[in-house]
This record gives sequence, structure tokens and C-alpha cells, in this order.
Amino acid sequence: NAGVKASVQAPPVAAGINVGARVTVTSSARVIAPSAPVSPPPAVKTPLSPPPASPAPVAAIPPSAPPAPAVSKVVVNGRALTEAQLSDFERTYGQKPQEGSYWYDSRSGLYGVVGYSAYGFMLSGKNFGSLSANASNGNTGVYVNGRRLRSDEVTVWSQVVGAPVQDGRYWLDGQGNVGYEGDDTPVLNLYLVAAASSYRGGGGGGGDNFWSTRFSAGNSNADNSQGYVSVPGYGPVGYGF
Repeated sequence: NAGVKASVQAPPVAAGINVGARVTVTSSARVIAPSAPVSPPPAVKTPLSPPPASPAPVAAIPPSAPPAPAVSKVVVNGRALTEAQLSDFERTYGQKPQEGSYWYDSRSGLYGVVGYSAYGFMLSGKNFGSLSANASNGNTGVYVNGRRLRSDEVTVWSQVVGAPVQDGRYWLDGQGNVGYEGDDTPVLNLYLVAAASSYRGGGGGGGDNFWSTRFSAGNSNADNSQGYVSVPGYGPVGYGF
């Protein structure tokens, strides 16, 4: 090697034997020991990271709702009539009712336009909701089936019965029977009284017990157990048969 001086002195050598040979090595070269292997840095331990967030659940899309049915423009006692009620009305009276807001008295069958007096009779007993006391915007102390009457209607009833109708609360059923509220005993029959008093209300007369008012007309036998009432927009409706 360059820069290396060597001096070798050999001792006397016996035959075939080299004993105690001394070797002196002087070196001016710097012998660089191999570097120690570099160990990788210890792994840095970090806190566990939270698991990845689960994807937000996707809301199920509900099926499309069917279109809402058209709302009837025929309103009775504050409720729009259903298609079934309109169909039943047409089957009963032969025509659909005109659009508008009406009141209806289920017990007597009387009906009218909201805010006004009775216009006529329909079949009683229909479920068109509850009748409001103020359905006719009444201004008297006379109530019939809970509805407060207007003064013009009280005048008509007074003419029908042949005497002024006093303030009070009365009931009227579909056969014309009238009584005091809270007492189921009839005090008169409106149809018979109308016939007896010959009240015509602008209409004609005829028959055994024919009667006519501005609201309706009808006829009956002597005790009113059988007869008919002419329903506006429909025709005669019999009872007691």
C-alpha cells in the first residue's frame, strides 16, 4: 500500500523453520474504520387517529304522493262536500248543487245560504256537519234547532202558524212537528197548521190537506201519518208509506 514502510528482521532460521518472525508495520496512512451501521430512527408512536367517519346515511326518498283531490266548492256548515257526498246528492236530487256556502239543519231538513234565512227543505238526516247558531246571522230571540232566526223568517213562521211566534227555543223535525227545546212532545205540526190557516205564501192550493209556503209545498192525510213534501230542486218526497 502507498505510504506504508515495512521493516522485516528475520531471526536465525533453523532448517525449514521460521521462528519468531517479527513484523513491524509503520503506516502514515489513516485507516478509516468502517462507519457503524446507521440504525433507522425509532418509530414515533402517535395517538391512534379516530376511525374515518362513516358516510352519512342517505335518506330514503319516499314514493311520490298521489295528487291531492280537488277541493269541492260546495260548502255546507263550514265543510266542503266530498266527492261521495256530491255523488249522493246528485243521485237523490237529480242534479249537483250549485257552488256556494250553505247551512243545513239535519233535524228538519231546512237549508239556506250562509248569512240568510231558510230557503227551503231538503231530506233531513244528512251528515253535513254541525249547524252554527249564527248560520243565518239571526237578530231575534227565536231559535229553531239551535239556529237563531232573522226577523223576516220569524214573520213567515208567524204567518204560517197564524199567530206571532214568541221568543224561545224550539225544535222542528223532518215531518213538520214542532216543540219546545228540552221537551220531546210536539205542540203542533207545521204542515197541518199551514193547511188549516190556508197560508199560501204566494203559491196555489188544492187537495185534501194541501199546503204551500214560500219554502215548499205538500199534502197529507187527515192525521199527517202519510203525505209528501215538495223539495226545491228535486220534487215531491213522500213519508209514512
